[in-house]
Amino acid sequence: MALHEVRIIGVGHELPGDPITTKQAMEHGNVTNFDEEWVKEKLGIETRYSVRELPGKFNEPSLKEGFSNSDICTTAAKRALKKAGMTADQLDLIIVATCTPDFPVPAESTLVQDKLGIDEVATLDVRSACCGAFQAFATALQFARTGYHKNILICAADCGTMFGDQDLDHDTRQKKAQSVNWLLIGDAAGAMIMRSFEPTEKPWGIEILHSHFKAIGKGVTPGFYMPAGGSSKPFSNSVLEKGEHFFAHNFRQVLEHGQELYWRSINEIVDGGKISLSDIDLYIPHQANGKLADFARKFESMLGVTINCYNNFAQVGNTANASTYLSLSEVEEKGLAKDGDMIALLGAESTKWLFGTIVLKYHPMDPNYVADASSQRVRVEPSTMSKMCSSMMVYGARSYFALRKMYNSYMAPAPAPAAKASNKAD
Repeated sequence: MALHEVRIIGVGHELPGDPITTKQAMEHGNVTNFDEEWVKEKLGIETRYSVRELPGKFNEPSLKEGFSNSDICTTAAKRALKKAGMTADQLDLIIVATCTPDFPVPAESTLVQDKLGIDEVATLDVRSACCGAFQAFATALQFARTGYHKNILICAADCGTMFGDQDLDHDTRQKKAQSVNWLLIGDAAGAMIMRSFEPTEKPWGIEILHSHFKAIGKGVTPGFYMPAGGSSKPFSNSVLEKGEHFFAHNFRQVLEHGQELYWRSINEIVDGGKISLSDIDLYIPHQANGKLADFARKFESMLGVTINCYNNFAQVGNTANASTYLSLSEVEEKGLAKDGDMIALLGAESTKWLFGTIVLKYHPMDPNYVADASSQRVRVEPSTMSKMCSSMMVYGARSYFALRKMYNSYMAPAPAPAAKASNKAD
């Protein structure tokens, strides 16, 4: 069976309400262990968006009306549908990736279906944090490539600010991690429409060159997690008293292992996608923190290629699953990509250590647009960068200096061959 051509034909996003400044966030969250300048310099964030009603009670967070997870998914979906020139009843499948759904049950995708006014459609939830967007994308791609579903809506959204622990009565309140989480996390939704084209149809929209995701957390404790609320530790008075229904963050673990996730996602472009890094025009990394620009400069110096990153962390914070879809929608909205540009989405999730990669070739999402005749992906042999990353995976480089040492070992000139002994007498 021949696989179908699949394109992205619409994108959209939603940021709930008005931006919240760091000063406002510190006041609402009763953050007293930092000042605004420190937050801007060290955390790299200036504003974020929240579905949470602020000011409000620390231990009784309430939603702004009309801004639930399913609400912001629906708004982003409607914008993506409009971009695609479609109506909601043309959808065959809805997939929602989130770790902060409206409810444990029913599924978030069914709530989005209802709010879009669709009588009958296939629905599916992906429950993961930052890399759920990549898992949902790959899942949709399989349905589309086989032609099983034609028009697929993928939403990626999170409302993490509802789970920030700023209650003075909880022991965790005094931990620096809780205040950092409160300031770093933002809420948002991103959406895209994926279409499967029949062999007789002329494809249009953004090409999909490669998609990949994996978990590598064997034997490693989670870096970001929620201590309770699942079937292994349901909600109880004890859980509420200890604040175990809020997010917890092991920053030491994230600092130790986090950058490896980005390395693996970049390596996948070469090893899995067979695409040269020098051909990537724009990287859209998961916006985990405000230091991604510094991280990109380190990569540039080590790999000898330009790492042109789209960054919006200072404006929106870490929006978890929404991050890369939101960024792609903003790139489209701002006209930052031109026809033929190669765009790499990089996923990194520190819950149980996941990474993801999506490589796209941008074309305007217009069925009447005539694209360049050449749409073949660029294939290369495994490169020095690929070999270096493979060794990093095996030996577990844990710092920039370790990666630099490894890079230098690969780039060092080969030793000159030893002179052959002569059999002739002098």
